[in-house]
Amino acid sequence: MYYCFMSKKRIGILTSGTVSPGLNAAIRASARTIFKLGHEVIAIESGFDGFFDRDMISLPHLSHFQGLLYKGGSILGLPDKGDPFNFPVIRQNEIKYINRSDVVLQAIDDFKMNALIVICGYHDFDVCRKFSDAGVKIIFVPNYINNDFLPSAESIGFKSAVQTASHYLDRLHSTAESHHRVFVVEVLGNRSGWIALESGISGGADVILIPEIPFNINAIANTLKARTEKGAPFSLIVLSSGAKPDGEIRTDDKLNMSEYILKKLSDLIDLESRGLSLSLIQRGGSPTAYDRILASNFGALAAEIACNSSSNSHALFYREEVKSALLSDTSNDIKLISSNHRQLQVAEYLNISMGVE
Repeated sequence: MYYCFMSKKRIGILTSGTVSPGLNAAIRASARTIFKLGHEVIAIESGFDGFFDRDMISLPHLSHFQGLLYKGGSILGLPDKGDPFNFPVIRQNEIKYINRSDVVLQAIDDFKMNALIVICGYHDFDVCRKFSDAGVKIIFVPNYINNDFLPSAESIGFKSAVQTASHYLDRLHSTAESHHRVFVVEVLGNRSGWIALESGISGGADVILIPEIPFNINAIANTLKARTEKGAPFSLIVLSSGAKPDGEIRTDDKLNMSEYILKKLSDLIDLESRGLSLSLIQRGGSPTAYDRILASNFGALAAEIACNSSSNSHALFYREEVKSALLSDTSNDIKLISSNHRQLQVAEYLNISMGVE
């Protein structure tokens, strides 16, 4: 464990990117660990944007981090995208993007922060690296609810997102069966299909569509027809938000992918079809016990590293346990589902179609 009793340090904490269940658990663990090690917490609200308003920066007491474990969202708030190196300003009635990282660096210096724990997603990974190159000790904690951070087996919020989708699929199953309907259920996963694959298997989906495997609408229709012929005139299709059709030129780009699939299926099958998006629902609510533990481990290790004597920036990841690596050596590449992944084999055994012949 990293103990440092030489002098009291000030460790900043901020969240940025998109909301995930478990963020508050990570914030809580970081803050409590920092206090336990005898140091001070600097809370920055609204991500990196908070550095542009000094009222957003505070020195909270330990009591501010009580009662957070089960709460969704982030008590610090988080902008979807906040990049001080590409900061929007209005000049001559036009929006220009300029480098305002100097404002952040000055605030870090004025508040005497020794390190900055940043709980964020892939949009802010490069921002963290740039501040690290500028001399700021950054501890990067992956907030990738889609579970597509390459170095990490799992990220904060992923299991909660899968659990939420599975819960709604369970409820939709009885409705689909009773009314002989097809439901297209869109879940998170713009770059990869981890949530769709796991929630589809756990929620009893009949078709799972993911970005890694371009789908064929005729193959989907054939699967639904085959189920009807076998006495099951209903189906659940789990659609990852980034899934795309195979080689088909779309002429109706105004439709989202769920609407596109529903429109195409209406010409190919006789069953009534409906669509439902769970994307925003998956981001909210209380984290599962698993995510609370994972986030707590991320937060605690981030605080330990932030409080140690090293000046090196680190990125955290999970491989059997939460570990760290130098931020400069860490890849931000997308973790995709490989063609020979075990879960795809399981899906095939369960007669779940992946939208291909």
